[in-house]
Amino acid sequence: MPTHFHLLVYNKKETGITDLMCSILTAYGLYFNRVHKGRGRLFESTYEASLINDEAYLWHISRYIHLNPQDIRSKTPPTHTPAIATI
Repeated sequence: MPTHFHLLVYNKKETGITDLMCSILTAYGLYFNRVHKGRGRLFESTYEASLINDEAYLWHISRYIHLNPQDIRSKTPPTHTPAIATI
Protein backbone atom coordinates (compact mmCIF):
# COMPACT_ATOMS: atom_id res chain seq x y z
CA MET A 1 0.00 0.00 0.00
CA PRO A 2 2.06 2.92 -1.21
CA THR A 3 -0.24 5.68 0.05
CA HIS A 4 -1.33 4.49 3.48
CA PHE A 5 -0.98 1.83 6.13
CA HIS A 6 -3.21 0.04 8.62
CA LEU A 7 -2.56 -0.75 12.27
CA LEU A 8 -4.64 -2.91 14.57
CA VAL A 9 -3.71 -1.79 18.07
CA TYR A 10 -5.00 -2.59 21.54
CA ASN A 11 -5.25 0.63 23.55
CA LYS A 12 -4.27 0.28 27.23
CA LYS A 13 -4.45 3.94 28.23
CA GLU A 14 -6.71 6.79 27.22
CA THR A 15 -4.15 8.69 25.14
CA GLY A 16 -2.29 5.60 23.93
CA ILE A 17 -3.34 5.74 20.27
CA THR A 18 -2.77 9.49 20.07
CA ASP A 19 0.70 9.16 21.61
CA LEU A 20 1.61 6.23 19.36
CA MET A 21 0.49 7.92 16.14
CA CYS A 22 2.16 11.20 17.06
CA SER A 23 5.41 9.37 17.68
CA ILE A 24 5.26 7.25 14.49
CA LEU A 25 4.18 10.04 12.15
CA THR A 26 6.62 12.60 13.58
CA ALA A 27 9.57 10.21 13.44
CA TYR A 28 8.77 9.11 9.88
CA GLY A 29 8.20 12.69 8.73
CA LEU A 30 11.57 13.78 10.14
CA TYR A 31 13.31 10.77 8.59
CA PHE A 32 11.68 11.26 5.17
CA ASN A 33 12.46 14.99 5.07
CA ARG A 34 16.07 14.37 6.12
CA VAL A 35 16.63 11.68 3.46
CA HIS A 36 14.85 13.58 0.67
CA LYS A 37 15.97 17.06 1.76
CA GLY A 38 12.36 18.14 2.24
CA ARG A 39 10.65 20.54 4.62
CA GLY A 40 7.29 20.86 6.29
CA ARG A 41 4.39 18.50 6.72
CA LEU A 42 4.58 15.14 5.06
CA PHE A 43 1.02 13.93 5.58
CA GLU A 44 -2.08 15.51 4.10
CA SER A 45 -4.34 14.88 7.08
CA THR A 46 -4.44 13.30 10.52
CA TYR A 47 -4.93 9.62 11.12
CA GLU A 48 -8.33 7.95 11.33
CA ALA A 49 -9.26 5.58 14.14
CA SER A 50 -12.20 3.29 14.77
CA LEU A 51 -13.28 1.86 18.09
CA ILE A 52 -13.68 -1.92 17.92
CA ASN A 53 -16.20 -2.84 20.56
CA ASP A 54 -17.23 -6.38 19.61
CA GLU A 55 -15.57 -9.54 18.38
CA ALA A 56 -17.37 -9.66 15.02
CA TYR A 57 -16.06 -6.19 14.11
CA LEU A 58 -12.56 -7.18 15.27
CA TRP A 59 -12.59 -10.16 12.89
CA HIS A 60 -13.95 -7.98 10.06
CA ILE A 61 -11.19 -5.38 10.50
CA SER A 62 -8.51 -8.07 10.77
CA ARG A 63 -9.66 -9.66 7.50
CA TYR A 64 -9.82 -6.26 5.80
CA ILE A 65 -6.26 -5.41 6.83
CA HIS A 66 -4.86 -8.75 5.70
CA LEU A 67 -6.76 -8.95 2.41
CA ASN A 68 -6.33 -5.29 1.38
CA PRO A 69 -2.76 -5.68 -0.01
CA GLN A 70 -3.89 -8.67 -2.11
CA ASP A 71 -6.69 -6.58 -3.58
CA ILE A 72 -4.25 -3.78 -4.44
CA ARG A 73 -1.78 -6.18 -6.08
CA SER A 74 -4.37 -7.22 -8.62
CA LYS A 75 -4.80 -3.57 -9.71
CA THR A 76 -1.14 -2.53 -9.94
CA PRO A 77 1.51 -3.35 -12.53
CA PRO A 78 3.58 -6.46 -11.77
CA THR A 79 6.70 -4.36 -11.18
CA HIS A 80 5.22 -2.92 -7.98
CA THR A 81 4.48 -5.19 -5.02
CA PRO A 82 3.28 -3.43 -1.84
CA ALA A 83 4.89 -4.51 1.42
CA ILE A 84 2.81 -6.51 3.86
CA ALA A 85 3.33 -6.03 7.59
CA THR A 86 1.58 -7.69 10.48
CA ILE A 87 1.68 -5.94 13.80
